[in-house]
Amino acid sequence: MWRKHRAGDLTANDARLLVADFEADYRGSRDASPRFATVRMTDDVVVVAGRLVARDPLRAGDAVQLASAVVARRADAAIDRLAAFDVRLRDAAATEGFTLLPSGVARER
Repeated sequence: MWRKHRAGDLTANDARLLVADFEADYRGSRDASPRFATVRMTDDVVVVAGRLVARDPLRAGDAVQLASAVVARRADAAIDRLAAFDVRLRDAAATEGFTLLPSGVARER
């Protein structure tokens, strides 16, 4: 979020709000459980990440992020969304069948 702010795509206030929302989703709050699952770096994640970088022009971290989602979805089919701004990661995630968040992100490289 802060990188998007520095690039002029988000105001400082919007970045702060999004970071606070992310932290609440990740850690949970007094009123709600966490909405994100933590996925450990396993051999399965590494193998899937390797397949992804062979097929798509992904950076290593993006491949691990998407591979984690792919492996998590194998365990729980309800995991069907992926949040990202990077267009290459979004393209690869769409190819894997994920619904992309946020919707309507500009296709700039």
